[in-house]
Amino acid sequence: MRHRFLLFIWVFSAVAALVSGGCGPIPQLLYVERSVAAENPVDFEGKSVSLFVTVDTTEYSGSEYISFNDSLYMVSMATGIASELEKKFSLNEGAILVFNHYPASWEREYDMEYIHNLSFVSNSDLVFILDSLTITLPELVLREKTSEGGYSSTFAGAGLYSSLKLYDGLTADLLQNISRNDTIYWELLTRSEIREESIINRVNASLGPVTESLGSEIAGTMFPTWREQERILYLFSGDKWWSAYDLATVFKWDDAVEVWLSITEKEDDVVKIAAAAFNLAVASELNGRTALALEWIDVSIENHVLKGAIEYKKYLLEKIEKE
Repeated sequence: MRHRFLLFIWVFSAVAALVSGGCGPIPQLLYVERSVAAENPVDFEGKSVSLFVTVDTTEYSGSEYISFNDSLYMVSMATGIASELEKKFSLNEGAILVFNHYPASWEREYDMEYIHNLSFVSNSDLVFILDSLTITLPELVLREKTSEGGYSSTFAGAGLYSSLKLYDGLTADLLQNISRNDTIYWELLTRSEIREESIINRVNASLGPVTESLGSEIAGTMFPTWREQERILYLFSGDKWWSAYDLATVFKWDDAVEVWLSITEKEDDVVKIAAAAFNLAVASELNGRTALALEWIDVSIENHVLKGAIEYKKYLLEKIEKE
């Protein structure tokens, strides 16, 4: 698959050697932003979405949780999920509706009739169900004194466990089951030693924004992301090298490849052949042809081992294993 990349170029100070007639090769470092597949991919194309919050009527008397399926925090997380989806789809705020539902079974096993009912009530093709959200009691992680204003820093941590399910409203198929185990830390500033009750109260006061933020993060895992990576192209003095380089920076990879191919076929200098083959490997990888990139990096190494070539080959091998 051909990808479009944003390239940001930082030129090594060694370019001065090129301008003054140095023999090269000169590495040009490219910062490449590329799309990374979604962690929890969902096909939203042409489909309407609704979100249901499970209302748990079970009484829980355990002491290890600060919140056990508390509807207040579950709605906050659901709001975060809906808001992020609205941003991704360029929808108005409130376009994705959040409903409550009251399952009869503790096991949370939903049959086709139940999912069809939720889909009908919400008039949606995809039905999200936020099934659970538990938050453990905060524990003291670290206490340290600071001289600024006589305050002490107390660090507390708590575990947040959530379960979000996605169903096809027509077939009732379970499309995604996203279970999260997050740990949140708080820094509390006080002038004196803080009591456990105060820690819990302060953590409680912040849980609304925290759970909403986590909801937004969960929704984000359903979409591809962009990550910055570095790539190198090697150049020598001469119009053909710079011409190919300029073509690559404006995404005209086919034209740049023609130049580098010509160099590998007509050039006698093994270092220049290695540089051109290295560039062909980069071009192949960035255009979704990792296996071909591996072939070209082998050609480069066979002629001359450029700096970074061995490491790049290892990276390509690892990438092929994951594809």
